[in-house]
Amino acid sequence: MTQQHSQHLIAGVNDRIPVGKSLILGLQHVLSMDLYIMPLILGGAIGLKGGDLSFLLQMSFFACGIATLLQSGLFMKYPIVQGPSYVPLAALCAIGATMGIPTMIGSLLPGAIVIMLLGVTKAFSKFIRKAIPPFIGGIIILIVGLTLVPTAVTGVFSTSGNFTVNAVSGCVTFAVLLVCMIAQYRMRNSRVLHMFSVIIALVAGTLAAWLMGGTDFSAVGQAS
Repeated sequence: MTQQHSQHLIAGVNDRIPVGKSLILGLQHVLSMDLYIMPLILGGAIGLKGGDLSFLLQMSFFACGIATLLQSGLFMKYPIVQGPSYVPLAALCAIGATMGIPTMIGSLLPGAIVIMLLGVTKAFSKFIRKAIPPFIGGIIILIVGLTLVPTAVTGVFSTSGNFTVNAVSGCVTFAVLLVCMIAQYRMRNSRVLHMFSVIIALVAGTLAAWLMGGTDFSAVGQAS
């Protein structure tokens, strides 16, 4: 790493960050990576509602947490949070809706075992490099994104409130994030903007939705 790049590095990979700051950064990462979107789409597609959908969501967070600890503490040790993949989403929706949840979960086990064996033998990375060049991987990601467009559009129009509320809150979030990104380059010593710009934008967008009547936290207060 050159001296020029190290001057703008707020926290190194092996640096110890205070607990309070770590909690905020962890929350920011989870919110910005939309870890909860995939299980919500899957649960809705297979007919889960209420407590069952909440249980699937909680188990997804729990499993991703364990995977993150194993990956970052024992194996590859990359500074990333593990999350669910959108690639098998369509297949899981079809299996879960027609054959039930046990079959859907069971269908993941053989693939997981094969992936583990390929990883241990390092055959997986060699196969990926030869069979799937970068542009093919990009096309796959593009196709996954395009298949999720209808879900995103439906969510904008059908979420609590109306299109105006959803559009305004989204624009506020985008505008605040853009301002924070520009400001952090002009104010090079602003550690707050460098580290917490995403969560600042999310809070601003949520406040905008709340002021327009587009949020409802009553269910949280009534929960056991």
